[in-house]
Amino acid sequence: MRYIIAIMIIIISSGKADSWLIRLGVQNDDRSYLDLYNEFGVSPTANDEYGIEDFINLFSPEPHYIDLYFPHDDSDRVDYWEPPNNAKYSIDIRSDSTVVHNFYFDVFCNTTGTQNVSIFWVEEDSVPPSYLVKISPIHDEGINIFLGDTLRQTLSPGIYYFVATTKKNAFERISISPDPLFLRIGESAHIYAYLIGDEDTLKLSNLDWNLWGESAAFDEGSVSGITEGISYISACFRGWCDTTAIYVSGTGVPVQIHLETGWNLISLPVEPATNNAGAIFGDFSENMYKFDDETQEYIRMRDITTGEGFFILSYSDTNIYIYGAPILSIDRELSEGWHIAGCPIIPVPKSRIHSEPGHSFLPEIYGYEETGYFRADTLLPGKGYWFFQIFRSEIHIH
Repeated sequence: MRYIIAIMIIIISSGKADSWLIRLGVQNDDRSYLDLYNEFGVSPTANDEYGIEDFINLFSPEPHYIDLYFPHDDSDRVDYWEPPNNAKYSIDIRSDSTVVHNFYFDVFCNTTGTQNVSIFWVEEDSVPPSYLVKISPIHDEGINIFLGDTLRQTLSPGIYYFVATTKKNAFERISISPDPLFLRIGESAHIYAYLIGDEDTLKLSNLDWNLWGESAAFDEGSVSGITEGISYISACFRGWCDTTAIYVSGTGVPVQIHLETGWNLISLPVEPATNNAGAIFGDFSENMYKFDDETQEYIRMRDITTGEGFFILSYSDTNIYIYGAPILSIDRELSEGWHIAGCPIIPVPKSRIHSEPGHSFLPEIYGYEETGYFRADTLLPGKGYWFFQIFRSEIHIH
């Protein structure tokens, strides 16, 4: 099976012609095999094919080694260079006038056995933030684990193929989300910053965050409401900055939602100060889906609607704590078909679910757990439930 994790590196424009380098290195865990002297980048004086900035790779004289290089000697590959320049290179520099470049590189693992290998890159600060640089494996071997600015690979002896794709002017600004952020005292929310372009959006890490005001606190990507008032937070990434306001109001009610390993069908029994799924659930929001009332299809969730149930994936048993105003009843106008409803802050027997006009939904209601679906006689806070509307009507759960 192919496992691919694409690694995004971004990086600061000077207003002049672009000239930048990223240095690539490869090594095993104990550094007994390593190759640290490889570079790719762009220059206004370079050619897209061979130029004076390109440098031929020198292989290790040792009988066993790991080597990283840019191959331009295989006529079956798209990056082939004609003789006398058909060789393997340790430095590959292209023209800055081209919008998109693909730098194909190989890792030659000539070792005595399987190795845990790190491919890492440094000096990316020289790259303008308007550039997108994406490094990903294109071979079929190994499991890739992305750690910071390093791509982890488990490699047996052989040749492995990668590509570094660069795209000029992919981004034009940085943006904080949510913007603005609303919290209650005691409530916490995740906050992110993204690079925004016409076609690409990239979540950022390694940012410089700054908080002003005493109504909120910030710690490792999470903002907490401390006291009523307004605070401001800014995120800066290599010359680009954005600022948003944090509004903190009265105390909310804390609730705990338990997630089991695998898919969970849940709802919120409180109404948080923000409806942004990423702010409430953090990285869990990458795997959240609701059932669309109109299309009767699953769609990825961005925002949370009061009284709505949804699926969320967890890779371990965990608890999520959420603050918000208690939801005492749920009133929704729904079309015919299947729907996922939530539950208020207290359990609701099936007998207390009503509709206008009456008898608009089938009497059976279904919950979901690890073993599958089950008939539910009572709705529980924090859970989601399936039911079928016979025709459009208003439904009341209280």
